[in-house]
Amino acid sequence: MASSDDILNAALSLFNQRGYRQVTVDDIAHKRGISKRTLYQHFESKEEIARQVVLRELTMLGDAVDEIKKDDSLDFVVAFTNILGAVQRAVGGFSMTFLEDIERYAPSVFQLIVDFRTDRIQFLTELFRRSQEEGAVRQEINPEWAAKFLILIANQFVRPEFLQREEVPLRQAIDLVREIFLYGIANLAQREN
Repeated sequence: MASSDDILNAALSLFNQRGYRQVTVDDIAHKRGISKRTLYQHFESKEEIARQVVLRELTMLGDAVDEIKKDDSLDFVVAFTNILGAVQRAVGGFSMTFLEDIERYAPSVFQLIVDFRTDRIQFLTELFRRSQEEGAVRQEINPEWAAKFLILIANQFVRPEFLQREEVPLRQAIDLVREIFLYGIANLAQREN
């Protein structure tokens, strides 16, 4: 008998290949090798399947971020790098087609991502504020704006279609965001001369 996780894995695979709109409950049942009736014993609709797929991935990301939050011994750069690594693993879980489709055709599912992002902005703001107190982040930087700026950059830059078009591996893109965000692009040593 198929488990809920098996069904979610099959659904995520199909959603990532074809998007939300182009996948049917029949497609998911067929991919998993079960009847539609068996699938409906686990989930009431395709939208509920998509909701559970998104919740599962966000929960894993949230757990990783929560572990980072708990560890006060991490300095700013390590905590920040670990957060980006967790985001990298989560971003790799969803195709752009799936995300665009749920935004349009299952907005309540997409809202889960929006809410999650908003919650993480609070955490990043707290991390930046704490790091200011420790001297690792400049005092003149607004922590809330920095957190929102980072989320905005990540949402626009670390997108599957951009990475594919530019032929940039996800890890390299995340590293670039980290480097530019943490250290900037100006050669300060040259500016001082």
